[in-house]
Amino acid sequence: GGGLAEREASATTVGTATTEADTKRQRQQQRSSRFRGLPNKDEVKMSKREAALKERREVDKCMARIKGVVADKKEVMKSFKASINAGDGRMILPSWEELEAGTAHQDDKLE
Repeated sequence: GGGLAEREASATTVGTATTEADTKRQRQQQRSSRFRGLPNKDEVKMSKREAALKERREVDKCMARIKGVVADKKEVMKSFKASINAGDGRMILPSWEELEAGTAHQDDKLE
């Protein structure tokens, strides 16, 4: 029955060989993974580029928002000036009565 034992022994060595190869492969995958250990240079470049692009997008969004606000303000100023020129500036600017009422309100709060 020596043949059977030898066959079993060779089977186990083959088994260990494949598991060793598997563990090696897993280690390499872990090394190349972005989350474990040090990433390789290409991955660093890519992640930096991605970060830069993301930042650019954020900046573009902010700039668009700012431009929109500025455009709105310009429109408001245009209409404001137009209304003053048309002589109905009274409607936009608060009257003295309103201002005095406002300050009276504040005085009440302070006391």
